[in-house]
Amino acid sequence: MECCIELEQKEKSILQTIQKTLNKHYVKLQEQSDKIIFYLPPYFYFIDSISSLIFRYIQLGKECIIVLPSEEAIVSIGLRNAEHVVKIIKELEIMGGRCYTVNEQSIYENEYEICFLCSEYSDRIPTSLRSIARYVVALQVTAIYTHMYQIKGRFEDVFSENARHMIDYLVVSDFIGNWICKRDQRWKEKLLCFGYPKLDTLYFSLKNECEIPKKWQDRISGKKVYLFTTNNLEPTWLDFFADKDDARIAIWRPHPHGLNDVERQKKVAAISERYNIIIDDTESYYLSFQISDALIAQTHSSVMMNYLYTGKPICLYERDELYKTAVINYRKEPWYKSAFSTSNAREVLEFIRRIECNEFVVTKEQEVYRKYVTSNFDGKVCDRVYNFFEMKKYRN
Repeated sequence: MECCIELEQKEKSILQTIQKTLNKHYVKLQEQSDKIIFYLPPYFYFIDSISSLIFRYIQLGKECIIVLPSEEAIVSIGLRNAEHVVKIIKELEIMGGRCYTVNEQSIYENEYEICFLCSEYSDRIPTSLRSIARYVVALQVTAIYTHMYQIKGRFEDVFSENARHMIDYLVVSDFIGNWICKRDQRWKEKLLCFGYPKLDTLYFSLKNECEIPKKWQDRISGKKVYLFTTNNLEPTWLDFFADKDDARIAIWRPHPHGLNDVERQKKVAAISERYNIIIDDTESYYLSFQISDALIAQTHSSVMMNYLYTGKPICLYERDELYKTAVINYRKEPWYKSAFSTSNAREVLEFIRRIECNEFVVTKEQEVYRKYVTSNFDGKVCDRVYNFFEMKKYRN
């Protein structure tokens, strides 16, 4: 009962913070000519995926309007989601971004050079925004469209005829651009295969050493570190990491939604206390990417795709029933073929042992697939997007 009351109080507090931050009247800046608007969803990981592009436009002197859903919609996703959204909003406003809810009517009185949005929402953009933006540009925000492999009709929903007509361009990686065109060639004329904005954040995060929390430093010192991003940890894995071993330690990073529930948080915390396992509940996985020696990931995972950029070993763990219910055969995908895969929990431990014995190598065939799916990784995705539309402006 006390937990419920405490949770309600936190939700009320974070809701008030969001309201205070977003509920303000838009004041037009007369000296600005080009205005860029970002129409964002309530999920912090989608917002975070686009934030590098927003920061770049702000740095280059553009007036950036960031439009978010209602405060209630953000909080309804979960308290942790709302807390992360608040942090991102504050960072954007410190940099010079101007954040509002979708209900602030005065923002629709402007004309915008570009309206950016997540590609999953291409057919949901308000008509009022579509009519006042010179270009409507959808952005790839995850490395792969994971849900499309399991949900029938999901590809057709996201890449519908209506979505194609609602936007002018879709910014994607080379791999995703080819992947879309194999399923619907009509999208080719809309694609800008520059990479997706999150790649720039990942690029600079891997180039610069992240600060390791003191409580992590003591636990990982001198050990092999294995990052798990599976939904759960199998009993055999827990047994394997049961002892306070001097040779190895695991980092488990559950899906963000998996930590919204208080009881779930308690269970996850108990695992860290009992086993030789660190729980990574930080805002991003960049630190875990840096300090880990290998990844054990759920099948068709965007985290797995981004881990490929580290060049480190990857084990894909899948359940046979998942493959049987797939609507797209993911085992034929280049990203799947770029990693070791198994449906046997004990083979995951064999994968770990091979790494510790320096017996695991990425095969030449896997290297070919890795190279194919990891293009556009140079820290210049946002610059390519910006330069493309600047050139179009001067040509016109």
